[in-house]
Amino acid sequence: MRKGFIPRSCKMQIKKSFMLLAVFLLVVSNLLTVLPQQIHAEDNTGVTPAAVDACPAPVALINGSFEQGPAKGSAGAPYFFLESEVPGWKTTDNASPTGQKVIEIWNHQLGYPEAAKSYPAPPDGNRWAELNAYENGMLYQDVKTTPGQTIYWRLSHMGRGGVDTMQLRIGAATANPYDTVVQRKMSDGNTKWGTYTGAYTVPAGQTTTRFGFEAVSVASGSIGAGNFLDDIFLGTEPCVTANKTVSPQGEVHAGDELTYSVQVKNEGGDIASNANFSDLIPEGTEYVPGSLKLINGSTTKNLTDAADNDEGHFDGKKVNAKLGNLPNTTQLPNGVTVQFKVKTKTDYAVTKVNNKAQINYNNLLTNKNEQTESNEVTTPIIFNEPKLESKKTASIQQKAAGNTDADHPEVGDTLLYTIQTRNTLEDSQVKNLVISDAIPEGLEYVPGTLKVDGTAVSDAKDGDKGHYADGKAAGQFGNVNDTEWHTVTFEAKVKSGQSGKDIVNTANVTGDNIDKPDKPNHEVKVYPRDPVLESEKTAKNLDADKEKFEVGDTVVYTIKTRNKITESTIEDLTISDKLPAGLTYVEGSLKASNGGEAKIEDGKITANFGDVTDTEWRTVTFEAKIESGYAGKTIKNVAVAGGDNVKTPDKPGTSITVEPKDPDPEKPSEPNKPNKPEKPTDQKTDGGNELPNTATDTFNLLLAGLVLLLAGTGLWYFRRKRNV
Repeated sequence: MRKGFIPRSCKMQIKKSFMLLAVFLLVVSNLLTVLPQQIHAEDNTGVTPAAVDACPAPVALINGSFEQGPAKGSAGAPYFFLESEVPGWKTTDNASPTGQKVIEIWNHQLGYPEAAKSYPAPPDGNRWAELNAYENGMLYQDVKTTPGQTIYWRLSHMGRGGVDTMQLRIGAATANPYDTVVQRKMSDGNTKWGTYTGAYTVPAGQTTTRFGFEAVSVASGSIGAGNFLDDIFLGTEPCVTANKTVSPQGEVHAGDELTYSVQVKNEGGDIASNANFSDLIPEGTEYVPGSLKLINGSTTKNLTDAADNDEGHFDGKKVNAKLGNLPNTTQLPNGVTVQFKVKTKTDYAVTKVNNKAQINYNNLLTNKNEQTESNEVTTPIIFNEPKLESKKTASIQQKAAGNTDADHPEVGDTLLYTIQTRNTLEDSQVKNLVISDAIPEGLEYVPGTLKVDGTAVSDAKDGDKGHYADGKAAGQFGNVNDTEWHTVTFEAKVKSGQSGKDIVNTANVTGDNIDKPDKPNHEVKVYPRDPVLESEKTAKNLDADKEKFEVGDTVVYTIKTRNKITESTIEDLTISDKLPAGLTYVEGSLKASNGGEAKIEDGKITANFGDVTDTEWRTVTFEAKIESGYAGKTIKNVAVAGGDNVKTPDKPGTSITVEPKDPDPEKPSEPNKPNKPEKPTDQKTDGGNELPNTATDTFNLLLAGLVLLLAGTGLWYFRRKRNV
């Protein structure tokens, strides 16, 4: 076979593999372009954005009521203003002594000129314009417009010396202001203001539109004096938008507060007249009293909840705010913001809080009422897991006849059991809270004594909040949203045969959303309390390494006893132990715990502990040596624990078996016969002169050669077959 030669079949297989790989990569790359982009949880704020481009491009001239600019003009009189001092407006009147263009503006409040106070107040603000300062010029303003759109105009006009007439020009902005087309003439006397409205459709190709005014005639005959103008508007309709946000965003826990902020803007041209804001408090929340605010620029005004003289109030279902005449964003770029708070409820009824606001306003250009809604914000609610705290108590309700121990329960006494529980975690709910108590052995329920939160209930399952059935008292509380204590009480009588016993009563407190129920319990100790002993006795070899006993070994004995009955007394507790035959006491080994006095006389050990009122273990230890002659025998040792008032003493005991000692391994098992020698080991000597194991080495060498021969033959055969 030639070096580097690849069979044709292998080449074809390789080509197929590369083709399949190319097709796979092409499919994957195209698939990735159509798959949706992954949406991260943190990007999903739960806020539905406001509609994009909800309003057409706004058009509005500025300073339509001539309120902007300095308080006094500088062109020779307080009411004479240079054109540059009046924002937005231009004039053709340049007949002033200085040749500068001058606009005449009167001030009703300040009396510029003095005659201004004798005329009716202007429709908007304190100032108005007279069409001419020195000559019959044209007052005009240019605004950007979009071809095809409809723009509206509105103005107020009044005569000066009587009936004055003027004309309105609207059209393309050319080099000559008088090229502007006359649209309408209007005449008014000097006793009241006349108001005029109209509409204009912007022709194709006209991106700037001129709005101009020119005197036609005056009552005084001097065309340069007369024709008052105010409250001028040229532009598009009002268009109110409302953008709502909530803080915090994302999930909140039940009981948390949400702050809603609604930014209201007029992105149209004309004012949104008499605008009003309202927002229905969403389901699953409650309004936070006193949280309503109105924000205008850097000014924040706290509004009362009452329907009084300020701009806002809460009517029990929704918050309301009066926004008044809302100017467009040219004059009020950030609009106004209404802010209020709600608190999420813990009743599990709503898992998501949805909210949007509504704004109503008047469109003065169309004389219609308009309405707009904000975007909707959504807040998921995480409900806090409740945490129970429970306790149980019992008191003597009534002593039985003949019982005289007023402080301790006795057989026949009636006990009052009280089980209390509460949810310790605010802003959470326990669903269907239930307290139940299985009456234990030793007690007998007193019928008709069951109460739930202080209210008596029947023992039957009849629809009230409690019952007693099958030996169990129970109270149902429904859904609990507070952190107050809730209580079940009942009475039970101590049965006969319980004297000296401890009766443990355990209740069960649970709910539908409680994973681990509370189990408060209470122990009642029934009197009188007679002591009862519990005792033990053990024996071990002093030699800790030995697990058996042989003659001569030392045995360590331990005797323990205690009173099992709490709140009872053993009078003069004593532990004694008579050493049996086969044992010899080891002098000085006797010890007693808890200050007991121990002694040994005539082979009998005695330890006295006096009166014992607790339930702790009392212990006596001593050592004894196993005497000779007891190999193969069992030695039993029994102690006695008792007291002056113990009716039946305890007799703890233990036994040991003495085993024969093992024979000495160094001595022959039979006299005059030596032991068998140890077997030789396979360990090498330390001399280092052992003979080599040549037979094993030769075999290993032959085996390796045979393996190499077989491998070479196989390789030769494989190559030969490939070359054929």
